[in-house]
Amino acid sequence: EDGFSNDLPKICDLALRHENDQEQLFLPNRAVTFTTTICNQGTVNASRYQITNYLNSELDFDPAQNPGWLISSDLTKLTFDEEKYLLPGDCREYKLYVSVKEGIAASRIVNYAEISRSACSNPEGSYDFDSTPDNNNSNDNGGQPNTANDNMIDDRGEIDEDDHDPAIILLDLIDLALEKSTNARRIYPGSLITFDIKVTNQGNIPVSKVNLIDYI
Repeated sequence: EDGFSNDLPKICDLALRHENDQEQLFLPNRAVTFTTTICNQGTVNASRYQITNYLNSELDFDPAQNPGWLISSDLTKLTFDEEKYLLPGDCREYKLYVSVKEGIAASRIVNYAEISRSACSNPEGSYDFDSTPDNNNSNDNGGQPNTANDNMIDDRGEIDEDDHDPAIILLDLIDLALEKSTNARRIYPGSLITFDIKVTNQGNIPVSKVNLIDYI
């Protein structure tokens, strides 16, 4: 024995990436799917962890569509507790299905998720190499939407704590209105009638390829 060991240091390091499957949402479609990915960047098994999603007031949550997710009593947080081992180098995805509430005027919604609790095995512990798990949405470095530190999971916590990440919903309203009118006041059998049809775009994006149906 030469006193040399090939054993890796025992590092507990979980990272989170949070994304909207369809960032651009065209109302009246209101369905949103978030994908939260947990990656084990350490050298030991992650024995358990908890994901917290900070539910925006503009979003509706349906427990029937989201088995495993629990909502807090004040309706502001969603949590998912994972007790299956996550091996070093592996990643695991979690889907969250929500919808945008009726009457929302905002054009942009930023939703956040983070690892709120974690533990590793061999040895058992909760210390994370480059981030601190908690359920405080405002105390993490980085995580600014659409910047270099959005979805960043390879920093050591100096620029971005990799257990906290945003996802954006951009709302574009498709809203067409139709008016149908005629100047004819008295109609005789066999007369030709001219109808005027006016379509108005009341939304906030251009619309093309509009199909009209007239019921005779």
